[in-house]
Amino acid sequence: MEIVSFGFEDRWAAEFVETAFRVYERDPRWIPAQRRSVAFQISRACPFFRYGRSRNFLALDGGHAVGRVSAILNPRAKEGPDQVGYLGFFECVDDAAAAVELVGGATEWLRSEGASIARGPINYSTYYSNRMIISAEGHAPFLLEPYNPPTYPDFFRRAGFRIARKYLSYLADDWSRETHISEERKGNIFDKGFRVRPFNKAQADEDLRALFEISGRCFSGNWSYSPIPWEEFRAIYAGVLSFVDPEMILFAISPEGKPVGFVFGYPDYGEAVRKMTGRDGISAKLRFFLAKGRADTVILKTLAIDSGYRDLRLGSLLAGALHDHVLRKGFGRIIYSTLMPGNESVSAMADRCSGVFREYAIFENV
Repeated sequence: MEIVSFGFEDRWAAEFVETAFRVYERDPRWIPAQRRSVAFQISRACPFFRYGRSRNFLALDGGHAVGRVSAILNPRAKEGPDQVGYLGFFECVDDAAAAVELVGGATEWLRSEGASIARGPINYSTYYSNRMIISAEGHAPFLLEPYNPPTYPDFFRRAGFRIARKYLSYLADDWSRETHISEERKGNIFDKGFRVRPFNKAQADEDLRALFEISGRCFSGNWSYSPIPWEEFRAIYAGVLSFVDPEMILFAISPEGKPVGFVFGYPDYGEAVRKMTGRDGISAKLRFFLAKGRADTVILKTLAIDSGYRDLRLGSLLAGALHDHVLRKGFGRIIYSTLMPGNESVSAMADRCSGVFREYAIFENV
């Protein structure tokens, strides 16, 4: 086993991308990201590298990569005087020694570059893929969910990491439960001049900018949050918007006509994306479109309300509006995705769910 590190060299970048396909080649549940997307994210063209840095590590066996990780320095990821370094894109075959050496090498690089805290998995910031599954029950992986073999948490623990935060995904599949908001309360909100409208693809850039600005205001105090520029946010979400239903991205509009909150949902096209096998050519897209009609689940990814409007139950209004649309479209379930336990919105959602089916964590080495 040989460990190599690199920046943007094409030869090693290709091995980096293919590592995940070797790890999951016998796992029928895995939903592969498009090779082109991962290659873009680790290239100089990725907007993150206009202000951040990384060093990529590969574990090679017989000249082919069987493990990978990126050591990431995001200068905006600060906690007081401490620089936080991230470990992202981690994948490894079932080889604890190789995994520990990869994680250890990446952590040492972060320390040498001034990071006093190493944290992961996080790809560049929490706007990108992050978290690791530590407990899974039943339900198949869903689209844009972090996914990993059950060995990964132990690999990180052996490398000196501990769990810093946990997250949960809930499943709602019983429509007989109490609705999110009563008709009377909904009427009171509308009487005050608020309204709900869907994402408008005809003004996609303007509405995407509203998502960006509300997210920045609402999440700036969250643990391990770091801001990103508008251009980077647009690059991340431009691809996502190609497969979402605009009526599953709903804005709360104030009486003055200003977006003050949103709920972001999308159909779980996980099975359709799986059939693309990480490719984006014509035949892969055809396989996607032939399979996408089988989706019966919607993912509620994000719910955000500006602080000055939270007492008005706008979050409940938006969640209820999403539920109504999901029912009209004939979907059978909603997943509340990767939520942090302990806050009021999570408790309200959990009351209407059949229970937790996935638990995730972010690990830390201080």
